Amino acid sequence: LAACDGPLMAAIVQHAQNAVDAASVSVGSAQGWATPKAGNILVAITNSDAVIDSLTGWTSRAHFLSDQDFWVYEKTAVGTESTISAALSSTDNATLTVIELDASVVDSFDLASAVHSANSNALSFTVTSATTTGAAGDLILAIVALHGHSVLPTLTSWDNSFTALSTSQVGAAAAGVTGFVASRQTTAAAATGTTTCAWDQTADNQAAF
Repeated sequence: LAACDGPLMAAIVQHAQNAVDAASVSVGSAQGWATPKAGNILVAITNSDAVIDSLTGWTSRAHFLSDQDFWVYEKTAVGTESTISAALSSTDNATLTVIELDASVVDSFDLASAVHSANSNALSFTVTSATTTGAAGDLILAIVALHGHSVLPTLTSWDNSFTALSTSQVGAAAAGVTGFVASRQTTAAAATGTTTCAWDQTADNQAAF
């Protein structure tokens, strides 16, 4: 879970996603991504069955490497990011989701939890926050990354008033990867923002932030 200071609807300018079986994954105009405004906050989320190269110029907010490689990055846009790409160590399944947050509304990006994971043939996973958010109206992002499903899973729900932002998934084999992202605006100060994400096909490995 990541918390940002600022209201939900105004804070999220745009978001786009892509999923490939290739040596790199990109989000650009073909995925509906527009060049962001300079000064806004960008969040990039990657998940792959292969090792993902670090995104140059981005700050890592979360990383998990085990059966999958899962990253959450942040940067301040310079206004030229028309295409955002992540390279892989080899050709494999990979997902990328990018979110632009309005810096005039969101004045900080606060790390609110650590990555937690499980190796269980599961249909759901709870995203928990050990650290509370600071104020009513904060925007919370919840991210779940799956790996090892023989049938591509479909998102069925987020609870506790979280709204799905994106689903990126690829791979028909057991090495397939999926990424789910959701958000909510807190209604009270010091909210923890715990939520459970559910899907319809079992996945061997789960990681969340």
